[in-house]
Amino acid sequence: MAGDIASAARRRRLAAYLAVHLVVTGMASTALQLGLAGPARADTSAATATAATVTLAGGSVVDSGSATASNDGTQGTVVDGQQPLLSVLGAESPITAGVLVQNAVALDDGTSAACAGIVGSTGLVSIGAGGVCSVTTGGSPAQITLAATTVLKADAIVASCTASSDGPTTSTSVQVINGKVYTLGIPVATIASSPGPNSGLTVPGIATLALHSTTVPAGAGSIRARAMEISLLSSTVAVVVGAAGCGPNAVVVPTPAAPAAGMVILAMLAAGAGGAALIVGRLRRRGRPR
Repeated sequence: MAGDIASAARRRRLAAYLAVHLVVTGMASTALQLGLAGPARADTSAATATAATVTLAGGSVVDSGSATASNDGTQGTVVDGQQPLLSVLGAESPITAGVLVQNAVALDDGTSAACAGIVGSTGLVSIGAGGVCSVTTGGSPAQITLAATTVLKADAIVASCTASSDGPTTSTSVQVINGKVYTLGIPVATIASSPGPNSGLTVPGIATLALHSTTVPAGAGSIRARAMEISLLSSTVAVVVGAAGCGPNAVVVPTPAAPAAGMVILAMLAAGAGGAALIVGRLRRRGRPR
């Protein structure tokens, strides 16, 4: 009988030790979670898109305005899509037909994208997954007057870019769909559909066309692409079609937990350990023979 009573007492003490251990372990885990938890990573992103900019003969500059999108990492997806009227460029603009398009997107994961330029009368552009700029052509082509008898026509002239805070990395592309120069209705030059970066074309005696020009306006992680820059040789008139800018997109490092959190952890652990020691001490005294 005495052996059974002693065995039961040992089991009760063991159960009590285990309970105390679980309490202290749980308090330590909770304290560490409170002290180490911080805000989630939230990377910033930005993009801008300008369909057209015209420098007139007198030196004044007009443009289509800009679509802009910026994200501090907490705003979901920010989108700005616009189709300004050609009339915003004024009566002296050499762009005489087409639809201006400028779209910008900034996501909360540190990525952004932009598309800008001009398309045919029923054309569209959209930004899809991964920042890909999708161009839908239709209707009569866009038209830019280069000289009294010379025009440039295209179903689309669009620049696009993407940027990411991861790296950071950037990319650009230019699409010129069915782009040709005509003199008296006869094709005299064909423009590459996907011109390489910083390439160009000269229409002798009439204009120079810089294609897919790129710059890094704000350092690493930023990029700007221009689909086409036209300089007329007979005047000071110049046209930029499709300017897309992305970034810089930044990695935002979460702010560490406040220093006071460390004191909270120590206080919680000390309290738990002290209470556990008190309980264990009492249990040991009870288990001693009298």
